[in-house]
Amino acid sequence: MLGECEVPYMNMSLPRITRVAWTAAGATALLALLLGWETLTRQITTAAGLLVVPSAVGVPFGPPALHLTPFGELGTAYTLTEGLAALILVAAVLLRVHRRPHAPGRTLATTWWAFALGSAAAGLLRGAATAHTAYGDASAYLTYALFGAVFGLLWGLLLGWLPALPAALAARSAPASRPA
Repeated sequence: MLGECEVPYMNMSLPRITRVAWTAAGATALLALLLGWETLTRQITTAAGLLVVPSAVGVPFGPPALHLTPFGELGTAYTLTEGLAALILVAAVLLRVHRRPHAPGRTLATTWWAFALGSAAAGLLRGAATAHTAYGDASAYLTYALFGAVFGLLWGLLLGWLPALPAALAARSAPASRPA
């Protein structure tokens, strides 16, 4: 009889994603949305022109940006690639922060490092997309992806404190977890 059979895995419950993890992911998504705002990006690159020097050779600029409209004359493929890269970044932060204890100092370090690694993973995709746009061969794909990952990691280390700070503040105000 089907009703009498108990299947142990059917009674599993998934762990809830905490407010700290949602805060870290939300702050990351907000940063990606701000970087996708064309006016702000123009102001930043105009004020600090040296930031765009690696972009002159095809390395992606900054962490991935979430563009709501096509950016300049780059088109839909670029916009979709950037959106996917931003999704990878937000998912990396959400999943990494979700799996760690939520002490404020540990949350700050975990979110910062997750942002850096997520930016590196997104840079890998963005570099490969640049090589595809440039009609590169296999060595171009490898080189652009590698430089995209390295510069993504550097940008993540540089800007990772922006989503890490709200996550640490959320961890500070979160209720203490009960021992199991």
